[in-house]
Parts: sequence; C-alpha cells; structure tokens
Amino acid sequence: MIRTAVTVLGSTAAALALGLAFDSATVRWFAPLAVGAVLVGWSRARSWRGALTGGLSFGLAFWSTHLWWVIASTGPLAWGALVTWGAAGTAITALLARATGARRGSTLVLAATWWGVEAARSSWPLGGLPWGRLGTTALDTPWSGLLAFAGVGGTSLLLAWAGVVVTRRPVTWLARATDVRRPRSEGVHDTAGRVAVTLCLASLLVAGSTTDPGPSTETARVAIVQGDVPGDGTRVLEHREAILASHLALTQALSEELRASDQPLLDLVVWPESSLPADPLVDPAVRAAVEASVVATGDAPLLIAAIAEGPTAGTALNQSLLWGRDGPGGRYTKAHPVPFGEYIPWRDRLAWISPRLDEIPRDMLAGAEAPKPLPAGSLDLAVGICFDVAYADTIGAQVRAGADLVVVQTSNAAFTGTSQPEQQFLISRARAVETGRDMVVSSVNGVSGLIAADGSVRSRLPVTTPAARVVEARLYDTTTPGVRVARFSDVVGVLALTLLLVRLALSSLLRRRDTAVETPADRSRAAGA
Repeated sequence: MIRTAVTVLGSTAAALALGLAFDSATVRWFAPLAVGAVLVGWSRARSWRGALTGGLSFGLAFWSTHLWWVIASTGPLAWGALVTWGAAGTAITALLARATGARRGSTLVLAATWWGVEAARSSWPLGGLPWGRLGTTALDTPWSGLLAFAGVGGTSLLLAWAGVVVTRRPVTWLARATDVRRPRSEGVHDTAGRVAVTLCLASLLVAGSTTDPGPSTETARVAIVQGDVPGDGTRVLEHREAILASHLALTQALSEELRASDQPLLDLVVWPESSLPADPLVDPAVRAAVEASVVATGDAPLLIAAIAEGPTAGTALNQSLLWGRDGPGGRYTKAHPVPFGEYIPWRDRLAWISPRLDEIPRDMLAGAEAPKPLPAGSLDLAVGICFDVAYADTIGAQVRAGADLVVVQTSNAAFTGTSQPEQQFLISRARAVETGRDMVVSSVNGVSGLIAADGSVRSRLPVTTPAARVVEARLYDTTTPGVRVARFSDVVGVLALTLLLVRLALSSLLRRRDTAVETPADRSRAAGA
C-alpha cells in the first residue's frame, strides 16, 4: 500500500510539474527533472503492476490538465478520449522503462523510451497529438538553443536523457528508503552515468552557443491585423460579416496612419484565419473588401485565409491566399486539418459525440505534404495555418526550400478564455528557434505578434482586442541543423521504439527457451548454490 501510494503521488506530482512547465518559464527549468525522475522510478518498480500504475497516474494527471481546453471546443467525450490515449502512451512508456531497467539498460536507452512513444503519439492516429512535447519546454532556459541544434523531437530525447542522468541517484536513494527495489549493478550504472553526464552537459553547452541564428540578410515591414470576434469571442460563424468589416477598417486606419507619418511602405499585410466569411474568388463582396485593403496599403501584398470549395461535394480546403495589386496569387492549403474540428472521421458513426459536430458540415482535405514557399514580392513565405505549426514537416519543408520568413495564420477563437492560445504560441516560439526564422503570427483574437528567430517575443498584440501593428521582421537564408534533423526525428524515434520492442521480445523468448531446456540437475545445482 505504501509503495503504491508513493508511486501514484510521485508520478502525479511530476505530471503536474511538467504541465506547469508549458505555462511558466520558471517551472520549465524543472521539466527534464520531472521526466527523468519518473523514468528512473518506473525502471526500478518492483512489479509490472507498479510501473503500470505509475504510468497511468502520470498520464491521467498530465493530459487531463494540459488538454482541459478541449472540453470548451469539442466536448467532454473528445477530451476524455484524448486523455485516455495520452495516458495509454505514458503507461507504455512506464512498462518499457521497467523492462529496460531490469536489463540494466543505459540511461540513453531509458530516455529513448520517452522519445519513441512521444514521436509515435505525435504522428498517429489521425495525424497524431503533437501537443505536450518535452522539447518545447526548452524555451526560456539556458538550453533553448537545443531546438536549433536538434529540433523539437531531438530536444525531447536530450532533455529526457539529461533528466535521467541528474535524477538517477536521488531516485535510487528514495527507492532504497522505501524498499521499492534495490538496483542490481550499481557499478555499471555509475560508469554509464558519468559518461552520460559529460555528454549531456557538453551537448547543452554547445547547443546554448547556437541560439543566435546570426546576422539577417535584410528586414521586412509586416502589418499584423487582428480584427477580434464580437461577443464572448468564441462564435466566429455568428459574426463573420462583422469580423471582415473589422479587419478592413483596421487595415485602412493603419494605412492612413502610415501615410500621415510618412513611413516606408509595407512589404506584407497579414490577416488571420477566419477573417473572411467566404472565398473572395467566389463572393464578390468579400473580393471587393480584399481589393480595397490592397489599394489602401499601397499595393502591399495581402495574405488572407479563406475556406475554399473542395474537389467534391461535402469537402472543403482551408487555404491561405496571397492577394496583390494584380489580384490573387499563390495559395497554401492547410496540411494538418484537425480531426473533429475541421473534419469528422467516421462521420456517420460518431455524430453522437457532440452536437457541435453538426457545425462541421464539410470535411476539410489536407494539402501537399511538402508545400513550397509562397512568393510575396521580395519575400519567400513559409506559411502555416493554426495547428500546422505543431508539426515539423509543414513549415520545415518550406524553410528548407528557401523561405526567409514564417507566417502563421490562426483562429483560436473557440478556445478563448483557456490556456490553448498560449500553448500554441509557445509551440510557435519553439518552431521559430528550430527553423532559425522570424515568425509572424496573426490570430483573429489572440495571441498575435512577432517571434524572433531565437524564440524571444519582439512584439505582441493585446488578446481579444481589435488591433493592427507594423513589425520589423528580420530575414534569414541560413538553414539550422534543427530544421534538418526535425525532418527525420520522429521517424527515427518510432524506429528506435520498434527496435527496443523487438529486442525486449527476443530477450523474453530466449529466457523462456533457456528455462524450457533447463534439466532437473541444473535446477538442483542452482538451488544448492
């Protein structure tokens, strides 16, 4: 009973600490320790049941609080499903950690259990759940440069590894004090621990020195427009015309202010997702508003977002559209539509989950897996829409193809009053460091702003407030190691997880075979010894 209580309380406390790390810069220092402590603790659990209890306790505590905002947007059943799936992942991690510890695995292999399960969860099913990644917590710490060095996924591995190394001795002492489990070969672990400490600290120091992306080639003047949503800020569909009118008025007012102060011309104007009630190529009134905005800004390219008709009835495309002096230009189609938010998997069978699913009459289709940058005058834009920023492939592919500025258009209106907008903005900051690019974020009612390539926030608009602001974005043409690593990180993580599972399965089969062929005389000698 005491051992179970210690396992549950310790895992729950670590989960809550990790959850707070996504909201507090101070707590982010302790995120690797929280993960490392539970990994070591699970590896030394006396029984499989103990490890499973710890993994489930951690998962339920972390995911139920970290994803609380899902209730406001989709409903409690969807929230419960995500929490259950997340907890299943941490339970698997705990069981793998216990199996790895029982075989005296290295600290790196123990950390890889976290990395592999995180990578698998972020990719599958239905596009995965890339929220709550340990690598994101590197922001606002001395090791934030790891993101530019190893990407978000690789940083998760390095932080988990460092956490295991640092917490191994304290957790071992606690395990002895509570008699949870005595380690079998402390000498082997001591040697591995010393090597791991040296490598981890060296990696952190090297990565920390690479935070600065270097000198920029030039700058661009970008106007961020945040039109806001009337009422409580959550009902975009009920206020579509008012939202369009607000963005048009803010753009025209900003343009008049710039002309009156004789400031340089704009290079780009960005409107957020959900700023248009219809596709301007189809709706004449929307097209007129867009063209009026382009004229008002001195023919500066305008990046807008609209829902376009899909190739078949009942489908749609969530697209960014560049509109210039000569009319519409290039388009980007959202690569990662949100299940149950923008399309309904198995629609006929799951309509009972929430009445809000009726608000999604059409299923959005995904865009190209490796999109190209959008040319906007002298700029080459890497574009992402809303949750696209949580995935390394979309923005990273455009940066590798030559994009010198990242723009994210988003609508977090359904999550107004929750922690979701701040969590997404944190992910955006991590992606800026990973890609080594300044990032312009335009949200319909917050959080909007300019994120520097080192992850710092250079400008931020007030949330749930109509606002427009001109920012000076720096342009870069170098490619970070992180954006190259991120291309393969999750694939390698899943492969490492698969190899670990195969190794454990083979070891179990060999032990069973050896036990089966053991003779009575062998057992007698073993008993006598």
